[in-house]
Amino acid sequence: MAGVGLSSRLEGGDHVQSVESEKVQGVLSRLVTLEPRDLCNEAIVEKCRATRDLRSCGRIVEHSLNSCNHASLCAECVQRCDVCPICRAPIRSFGTPVRTRLYEDCCRAGMIRSRPGGATDADGHPNADVRRLWSFFDIALEYGLVSVIHHYVSDVCMDDMAVSSNATVSLLLDGTVVKDWCRRTLSHIIWNLHEIYGLGSAQMRYKEAQMGRFSALLLGLSEVLESLEGPYVNESSAPIIELQQLIEATRRVSQHLDVMSWCARHNFLEDLQSSHSSISEWRLAVKNRKLAATDRAWHGNIQGVRTDTDVRTSTLFIEDAMSNAGFGEDDENAFIWETLELQHLRQTTTLSSWRREGVGVMSNLHASGMLYPPESVRAAVDLIFLEASSDLILAKKAIFLYYLFDRHWPGTNNDWKSILDDYVVTFGISRHAMLESFVFFLLDEADDSALEEACCLLPEVVSSTIHPKVPRVLLERKRPFAALDVLRCSDGIGDVRFSGSAKNDEVSQLEDAVTAVRVRLECGLLTDAYLYQRAYISRIKSIEPKQSVLKSTGMNQHGSRDWSYEMESLVEEICWLCAEKCLVAQMIELPWDKDEERVLLNCLMNLATKDPCSSTGSLMVMFYIMRCRNQEAYLVHKELLAIEKTFLEQCKDMERNEIIKNICVQRSLLVVVRVCI
Repeated sequence: MAGVGLSSRLEGGDHVQSVESEKVQGVLSRLVTLEPRDLCNEAIVEKCRATRDLRSCGRIVEHSLNSCNHASLCAECVQRCDVCPICRAPIRSFGTPVRTRLYEDCCRAGMIRSRPGGATDADGHPNADVRRLWSFFDIALEYGLVSVIHHYVSDVCMDDMAVSSNATVSLLLDGTVVKDWCRRTLSHIIWNLHEIYGLGSAQMRYKEAQMGRFSALLLGLSEVLESLEGPYVNESSAPIIELQQLIEATRRVSQHLDVMSWCARHNFLEDLQSSHSSISEWRLAVKNRKLAATDRAWHGNIQGVRTDTDVRTSTLFIEDAMSNAGFGEDDENAFIWETLELQHLRQTTTLSSWRREGVGVMSNLHASGMLYPPESVRAAVDLIFLEASSDLILAKKAIFLYYLFDRHWPGTNNDWKSILDDYVVTFGISRHAMLESFVFFLLDEADDSALEEACCLLPEVVSSTIHPKVPRVLLERKRPFAALDVLRCSDGIGDVRFSGSAKNDEVSQLEDAVTAVRVRLECGLLTDAYLYQRAYISRIKSIEPKQSVLKSTGMNQHGSRDWSYEMESLVEEICWLCAEKCLVAQMIELPWDKDEERVLLNCLMNLATKDPCSSTGSLMVMFYIMRCRNQEAYLVHKELLAIEKTFLEQCKDMERNEIIKNICVQRSLLVVVRVCI
């Protein structure tokens, strides 16, 4: 159960005292002007210390003495005593000798509907003191006076000088009391939301005002927790980790509530026809998109020698988004799900069963598409806004927007457009972000009409922050010039980023650079691809000096970037693509440096060995002759003759043998004329 005041009002439904009430206004005014340390004193249950019949009176004190502010005498004993039993200060004989304590004022104003007893609760906290303090926090939270709690945290809980020999006072001065109040209040809000979410979509829309009120409470609660975390944000002790988990849970509940309120307002889109006839048909469509993306993916692996047997792999934009958001990777955060019982906000138990079985989210998406798309709008909200970190709220909103596009595209219904506009306005999504999510969906869709629409929208979407995968997908879908436009407008894809040094970041950057080279070569811009490769490697060299190579990882032995590995990957890509497009003759004319030349010639030799019928070997000889390196040209010629001889001995195809013999004769004449003479 949460604090007395807030919990009783939540259980009482819509009971909220009118702010215009004179008593309520008086209590709020007093609460705001009260010093934080005095708030602690007001929360302590005091008993009358006057002597009555040779023993202490012991009645609960409801007033404080105006002369010394001590709550030491009950209403009856103050009439017969002359001095305060604590400090011996004289009691005023004129005017009003006492004033009502804050807690009694709250009760009389109807802001606290039940009084705590004197027993201790399950945590060992004395109800009569701690819960009275929680009642003040409840009132401050509900009436938007979160600053009262902020001041209590900063001026009392965080003050090293705020100490007391009294065990009860010492407990109230500890920030743990505030954290426990936040935890219990959040737990109670979750249970109330659970009851609302359990209603049908038709009934839930009538609870919109109550859901909005809970949203405001969660926002204030989050602010209080952040003030508690402030001085210890960089610490990693168990209490601080628990506090951070509590903050994370509060944010997730708040984000989930905001989207649930929006969905309830639109009846969870039940009045809007989906473009998919059933969830099974939708999941089959997603699976087919995945298969189509894999089929059209470029072969080749930047971390090894490129061959025809390389496995083609590709992912959808929605896969990348959900993977980056960490869906299903929350197993270690048991506090959020078990202690705070966030699972009660979910309609389905599918994800919790996956969590217990240890099945990764993305593996399910790859295997059967069961995770995406979710079975309903409600399931989508639960998945997106409860599973992923609250720090990724922008990504979560974009993923849900992708889901809406996927559910209703191509939608021509005016109701669908108005609902989409309302979502964008409600959650402050810019037009650029909306179109970006739409383009990602269209590029995932295998339909050609979707691709054409995506290409039409690209000019409005392209910026320096565009997803680096966009030109790669356009290239795979035979739109190299559209991909080139994206690269030129973004002016950053494939460039060296200085944000980190993790291995995955380096591999991702190299993949972007390879894509940039491929796009230029597909557009016939060989020189542009060469210059891009040279500029990219120059930037790598400016970051790290040349060190020893560990080709298996693309990193050197010190964990920093290895420019030679990345240079080899880019030059090999240029060489293979030029061979495919019969551009080797133009390629060898480019001014390669010593390191690039080594990789280039090794790649050309592999090509010549693989297919002696091609002119690649002769072009290698020409490469040396053009640079007046006749001795090296002769040695390469001899090596090629040995390769061709072996091939002729094994090949039974007379036509191919004749081609190879003609190539040998022509190259021999070239060597004799240019080398031997």
